[in-house]
Amino acid sequence: MWYYSKNNKQIGPISDATLLNLFSSGKIGKRTQVWSPTQKKWLPLEESAIGKNYLKKRTNQHLLQLDKLTYIFRALLFVLTFCFGYKIFFLFETLDAYSAYIAIDSPTEKLQIALVCAENAMLDNLISFILFVIFVFSAYFGYKWLDAVSSISGMLSKDYAHSSISVVCSFFVPIFNMIAPYKIISDIMEAALGEKNFKVYHFSIIFIWGIFWLSSIFTYFAETCLIPEKCMPDQIVPFYFAKIFATAVYMATAFMTLILASSIYSMQSRRLKMAENY
Repeated sequence: MWYYSKNNKQIGPISDATLLNLFSSGKIGKRTQVWSPTQKKWLPLEESAIGKNYLKKRTNQHLLQLDKLTYIFRALLFVLTFCFGYKIFFLFETLDAYSAYIAIDSPTEKLQIALVCAENAMLDNLISFILFVIFVFSAYFGYKWLDAVSSISGMLSKDYAHSSISVVCSFFVPIFNMIAPYKIISDIMEAALGEKNFKVYHFSIIFIWGIFWLSSIFTYFAETCLIPEKCMPDQIVPFYFAKIFATAVYMATAFMTLILASSIYSMQSRRLKMAENY
């Protein structure tokens, strides 16, 4: 049986389960003084036996969830980056083949090059489809990862003011995703670091990621509105260079997101392991 102190009043006796329910619902905190016949004096909940065990289990649960989601999310980002790079390779191959097609007069050689171009175009379409599928999975697990990271940030820092819903919406709702993500990522990293002052390394990661994040959004709209699906023969070279540039921006964004996710995961898991409770 347990007793706890609130507003200078001793309340109890209550069961172990009731005490933990009061804590999990926010009615009492980690610093609330508690006592039971098994301990010699009143202690903060976080220093009592029941508090230590409960908080340790909760820490382990969050670590397991963070490990699992980060592993899947990073794997998808790595595959996404690789596929973008492969797509750039095929775009260059097709552009080189077209340049060779113009320079050659032999009908036989022109036919061979045309077949190569057709094969590259088919492979490019296949890679585009694979990229779309991977992107959908990456968006889903990115949402799950952001939700977990935001929840942990709220536990690591009292100054962290973003709810999980607002974080996810800020990344996936148009217009908002051009404004809010940079601030949210900064706050998540501050909570993970346990301090307000960034080092150059932390600032650089967020700053570079923010540039590519915004660039990828603007590039997507530009590619959708300005780059046609097909073009005239005299426009093939600028057409392919525009496609290569857009794909390179997406690849760099995926790669920087991979670095950012790895950094946040490393900082949060280190904080959770160092602190027996939070």
